[in-house]
Amino acid sequence: MRDLIAHALHFVLRILLPAQGRHRSPAAVQAPEPLRPVPPVRRPTPAHEDLHLFVEQQIQRAIEHRRLQHERRFALSEALAGRDHPYSYPGAPF
Repeated sequence: MRDLIAHALHFVLRILLPAQGRHRSPAAVQAPEPLRPVPPVRRPTPAHEDLHLFVEQQIQRAIEHRRLQHERRFALSEALAGRDHPYSYPGAPF
């Protein structure tokens, strides 16, 4: 009698409370909908002239930065040697 009640209770609970984990029966698993492919988004590319201008600006900035760095290092080496470096810049008051 206990076995019959246990089986009936087990059957009712499986209907009312289906399994949630990975051990649920394959019949209860629903296949997900296939995803539709999303077309790639085309981004506008810069014109050749714009790209050339940008690269030129970056090169000029790098050259100027390198020149200033060289000047700073030269002034430092002169200061370490105990010599005055005639540092000047455009618009200097002296």
